[in-house]
Amino acid sequence: MSLVKQKQRVVHMVIFLLLLLLSVSIISLYRRLVPVRRVPCTNQFSSDTPVLDIRDYTSKPELLHDQYQHIPYAYLKRFINEVAPGRLHLIASE
Repeated sequence: MSLVKQKQRVVHMVIFLLLLLLSVSIISLYRRLVPVRRVPCTNQFSSDTPVLDIRDYTSKPELLHDQYQHIPYAYLKRFINEVAPGRLHLIASE
């Protein structure tokens, strides 16, 4: 195999890996930053509905309610079925 063909293969491989890395980065940013669709925002609150606070620890008020569960947003997808299998009242910063 000639040296030119080897260089072309290396260039194609580098371009492929960069595109793969870029697509994985875009997908992860989309999942992290784009809000969830079809979730209604309501002012009604029931006392039997679990409350989940996903705000940053720096933006939380000093007086925290004991019945609120506080978890970081990154853990929400992983632990949502354990925290609240049914309806949920979510407190978020944005």
